[in-house]
This record gives sequence, structure tokens and C-alpha cells, in this order.
Amino acid sequence: MTTEALRQFLEGRSETTHIDVKAAFAWNGSNKKERLGITKDILAFANKQDGGSIIIGIDDTLGIEGLSPDQLSTFDVTKVNDFIHKYTDPTHSVSVSRLNYEGKELVVIEIPEFTLEPIICKVNGNDSEGNQLLQEGALYIRTEGVKSESIKKAQDMRGLLRRASAKDGSSLLRDIERLLQGKPKDIERDSIAMYQIEIENGSKFISKTIGAQLRDKGSWEVLAYPIEYADGRFDLLELRPTIEEASVSLRGWPFPYTDREHSRAFQDAHEGFESVTIWVYATEAWRLYKSGLFFFEGVLTEDLAGPNFPPNVAIDIEVCIYRVTECVLFLSRLAQSMNTITDYALRIKLKNVGGRQLMPFFTPRNFAPSPKLAQPELFAKRIVSSVELTTHPLDVALVMIRDLFFFFHGRLAITDSAIKSIQQRLVERRV
Repeated sequence: MTTEALRQFLEGRSETTHIDVKAAFAWNGSNKKERLGITKDILAFANKQDGGSIIIGIDDTLGIEGLSPDQLSTFDVTKVNDFIHKYTDPTHSVSVSRLNYEGKELVVIEIPEFTLEPIICKVNGNDSEGNQLLQEGALYIRTEGVKSESIKKAQDMRGLLRRASAKDGSSLLRDIERLLQGKPKDIERDSIAMYQIEIENGSKFISKTIGAQLRDKGSWEVLAYPIEYADGRFDLLELRPTIEEASVSLRGWPFPYTDREHSRAFQDAHEGFESVTIWVYATEAWRLYKSGLFFFEGVLTEDLAGPNFPPNVAIDIEVCIYRVTECVLFLSRLAQSMNTITDYALRIKLKNVGGRQLMPFFTPRNFAPSPKLAQPELFAKRIVSSVELTTHPLDVALVMIRDLFFFFHGRLAITDSAIKSIQQRLVERRV
């Protein structure tokens, strides 16, 4: 977690299903109750899509206490994981880092989502007074009420098993992919005509809702759809839960974000679900149609970063890699929810970015800035099979990142292995 992500979370003034806070304490034998409480949260976040973060040194009112030097010294990653491994089956590890925020020292524990199998509590956990805090055999999840609890509802169990099944089924999908290898199909003319109506209406919606905010800023535009048009891929009532379940929350702010107050079902020429968010740290709007077409536009983070980061100057290398990877991961999950084997058209644009350099912007890194961009827009577009999109989303994202970087005169000195390393940090929540 970065200082910027923490600031956005604190100004939101609430815990979320992906972030929890704990008062300061020392990770030692005299605080078994606190350590078991953290372990319960870790078990729950491990079973949460995209995992989660625990910030230690912030009280329940989101007041920043910070840790004393003695408390801080006890949070050794090996000691933390040794304790957690006693209770996780299969064994699950976390990362532990320090974060200085406004002069206060905090500890951040990042918990990745389970790899193949959901994480089960291996043994009972009792505190020093004999109170049971962890139950052997329990599957803990993070609830909408921002609590860590064992699964009690059938729909929660089904959701967890569905994600586990999707992970475990990747080898079967790769076999199918080998059978289906070949050039993706062209988009049929009838499908183009139907999609064009949705794209035009989606563009008008974005212009009407956030056009003023986009006028003098750079933006990301994302467009994706199955190449064969079908109006009823989703029922109208399925759209909101589908997009919320598919959203990617690896950096604190989900992609895409569903605004509670400004999201709704709509009907123009076609039906779908839409959301608008206008906030000091995020401005974006999107539509998902019943056909499966997704259309999004949002202001660049670099242009909303405040007075210390002048707008219209740079595109951060790592943020660019994060954003494209998040987009493709989301589209991969959306494709899984459609449960059809077809091809998908993907397009990612950077708009109003003429004269900018691709460079380290938020965090110093050993990447030389690119030449200034001559054209006002960059884009990457691909037609990929549903099997490729759902089994190799990071590889699809890598190709699209490379396509975007090529616009910077093709001279950006960053290797595929470096991009993959940055992607892996994102997936493991080490950003």
C-alpha cells in the first residue's frame, strides 16, 4: 500500500471489504488475542477475491496512533508468517511492510487471494484466557459489514467454490485452447452495427456526465465486447452483482468502481447498468450492456494527484502497467461470467496525452523517461479468444502494455521481464 492509497482510504472515512485497520500493538507472546484476531482477518482476506490489507496503528475511528519503536520492531515478516502458518491450510503467507504517514509509523500486512484452494482454519485458536477465537475447519470470509466471519450463507459458499473451480479449471481450459488455436474470427457486420449503437450511446453518456472533468485532463478509455452480438447475455438484474464480483481491488480503489449513489439500470436503445463517480481522487463513468459490451472512461490518476504533481506532464510507468493489467483482469472475470466460448474485441486508449513523457512519477524507479509523445492519443487493441483471456490475462495485458509503450518512439528501455515483475507485485498486493 502506498501513502497515496492510504490517504484516499482515510478520506473515505470507512473500512472496506478489502482494507481493515487495527490499533497499535506488539506482535509478541503477551498479545495472543490480538495476533489471533489478525489471523482471523488474514484467513478471511485470503478467501476474498483480490485479497486485502490490514493496517496496524489506526484505531476504529480512523485516528492515526502509529506504533512505538518497540512495537514496530516486533513485526518481523518471518515471525508473523510462522504464527499464521499454524492456522492456515493450505499454508498461506503474507507480506509485512512499514509505512510512514504524516510522521507516524504504521505496519501494513498485505494478504493475497488463495492460489488454487480456499484457505481453511487448521486448528482451534484460543487466547490466553481460554476464549476460542478461531475454529478448526472453518472457512472465513470478509462480509459486506466489514467483519471477518465463518461462512454461514449458501450463496457465499457457492461464490467461493465458483472462484476455486475457475482457478482449478485453468488446465482444462488450456487444453480447450490448444484445440481452438487459430486466427480469431472477424467481427460480423451485423454485430458491428448493433455494437455501434451501444458505443455511440455510451460515449454520449460519458460526455454528458464527466465531459467537463475530462476537458483539460488525460484519460483512460476501455472498450470490450464479445465479437458475436447477443442482446441477452445478461439479465438486467444480473448486471450490478456481475460487475461488482468481477471488479479488481488490488490497489485500494476497485476497477471499475460502482458508485452507490450514482449507479442505476438504464434503457435507451438498449438496456444495461451504469455508474458515475466524481471525486477529488477519482473521476470515471462506465456502462455495461446486456450484450456484454463494456465501455469506460476515467481521468488519469496523474492528473488528480494534487499540487505536488503538476497535470499534463507525465504518465507513470508503473501506474500504466497496473491500470492495463487491472483492466484485462476485470475483462477476464467478466468473460468468465458470460460462460461462453467466443472471441473478444479489446481496446484500451490513453486520450489527451500529447507532449507527455512516460516516466517514474509517483515512486522513483530506475527507468529513464521516454521522449515526449507527439500524438494526442495512444491505443492498444486486440481480438483474443475467451480461453486466452480467461487463462492468460497477464499475458494479454503484457502485449497491450507493449503496444501502448511502442507509441513512445519504441525506445522505452523496459523489458518484458520487468513488466511481468511489476504485474506480479500488483497481483500479490505488494504495491
